[in-house]
Amino acid sequence: METSPGVRPVLDPVRCDGTVACVWLPARPGRVTRLSTPGELAALPGVTEVSMLNAEGDLISAPMSSAHVAGLVFVTAPTPDDVDALIRGGTDR
Repeated sequence: METSPGVRPVLDPVRCDGTVACVWLPARPGRVTRLSTPGELAALPGVTEVSMLNAEGDLISAPMSSAHVAGLVFVTAPTPDDVDALIRGGTDR
C-alpha cells in the first residue's frame, strides 16, 4: 500500500535457507462451516507462519475478488519439490 503514493516501504528481510512458499487458502461466499484453526495449520510439517483472515462461523459476502482468501500459510522446505510435497500432504488431511 505504501508504494501506491510513492512512499518507500520499510522492509525487514529474514534470511532463510531453502524454499519458502505462501499458500493461499481459498474462500467462497457464504457461511464458513469448516476451516482449520491456526494451531492445526501451524502443527503441520514445514509451516513457519499462519495468518487467518476468516474463521468458522464467519459470513463471507459476495462479490469477492480473486485475492480474497480465508488465510495464508507459509511453508519452508529444502527444495521446491519438498515444498510441493508438504503442500500436497497438508491438503490430504
